[in-house]
Amino acid sequence: MLKNDQELHSPIDVLAPYTADLVARAPWNPNTSNNDNAEPLSLEYSSRDRSNAPICGSNLLDLKIGDSGIIESPNYPENYPPNSECTWWLKSEKDARIKITCDSVTTQACVDEKYFDFILLSPSWEWKTFVVLCGNYGANLKNPYKITSTTNLAAIHFRSSSKNQFQGFSCKWTVQRAATVPYSKEGRFNGQEGCGTVQLDRIVGGNNTKPLEFPWMVGLSFNATWFCGGSLVSEKHILTAAHCTHEAVSCRIFIGTNDLYEVTANYTFSSTVFYEHPYYDPNEIANDVALIELPEKIIFSDTMRPICLPLLGEENAELDGFKMVATGWGKTHDGSKISPELNKLNVTVVDNEKCKESYGEIIRETNICAIGMEGQGTCQGDSGSALQHQEKGPWVQEGIVSFGSSTGCGTGHPNGYSRLAYYLEFIQSVTGIPMH
Repeated sequence: MLKNDQELHSPIDVLAPYTADLVARAPWNPNTSNNDNAEPLSLEYSSRDRSNAPICGSNLLDLKIGDSGIIESPNYPENYPPNSECTWWLKSEKDARIKITCDSVTTQACVDEKYFDFILLSPSWEWKTFVVLCGNYGANLKNPYKITSTTNLAAIHFRSSSKNQFQGFSCKWTVQRAATVPYSKEGRFNGQEGCGTVQLDRIVGGNNTKPLEFPWMVGLSFNATWFCGGSLVSEKHILTAAHCTHEAVSCRIFIGTNDLYEVTANYTFSSTVFYEHPYYDPNEIANDVALIELPEKIIFSDTMRPICLPLLGEENAELDGFKMVATGWGKTHDGSKISPELNKLNVTVVDNEKCKESYGEIIRETNICAIGMEGQGTCQGDSGSALQHQEKGPWVQEGIVSFGSSTGCGTGHPNGYSRLAYYLEFIQSVTGIPMH
């Protein structure tokens, strides 16, 4: 698998098979050791390569609601030893979730997508999605890194190389009662109670949206340099595109308005806490999904309300020809400026095979493509905004604006969106929103 100092070039290409070994080592049967039910590991990953490494990691398999504890790298707060390989497996009672908060992380830096020392946080034992932490985040973080398990299982893994030891990490875990899903399994959506609903009697028609028409839409100004859209999914989280948050340091957030010229201080926030999908690849425009954490919870109202999300298992639902609405503050045509007013565009979903005629193999099953009636589409500044639809119930967001044609906006090519049905577990791990 990995030799002591073999670098990891890409989370997509390398960490997925790495975590496959972790899946095999999980204590699914508490009466066996971590390796009793696992396939033999490759020699590169075996204990033979780390014979001098300290014993670390543990199984915490009988956790109750209200329990809490600390997990730290070996020797913390002193420098961790070389060649460490530790996994902590956490399991709580069925009706609980495990929240992990890391307020101190200092390891060797990850440079040019090369990883030597790292911490992996998984919201399950299946490792379908996970967070990679490495580099100097510092101690006593003002904005700790947090995930919530998607079931009653969670895991933390730590690896160090043979050189350049650092302070390591400290994470607190707490067991909380699982939030109830506000809708029955027969429901057509996920989301917080009241999601996707508007005061219809107060909406006026037109191409420009009116106040209260899309109260989940959020304007985002990153580093006071580039603009994106986003959507409220909880009292404290905004869904957007990873290419918006990538390399951003700070974000100014405008909530509860459709007119950027009428923003008030009461509806303006700042954040430096971004959660990019662990498999986001800016070169391939893959897994272009991120979340922003607000500094405090907001109180939902007619002007600030969350959007609903798709159901689990809807990844393969047929959407070709489906009518949807894209919203955003992006340019209304090439050469224009960001629109001060939130706009909407009626679009039709295009089959992915047809979409490949415009974009080639960048189009994957994790994408949706859509185009306006006369070839219109989203434009610069719309990135991160919502692609949504409404049938008989509330509005449900199906996609995030991701990319468009290099030939310009509205040139007859469909736009590409990240398909949210593929990212519900990631969203749940960050926000704690229960999914069904």
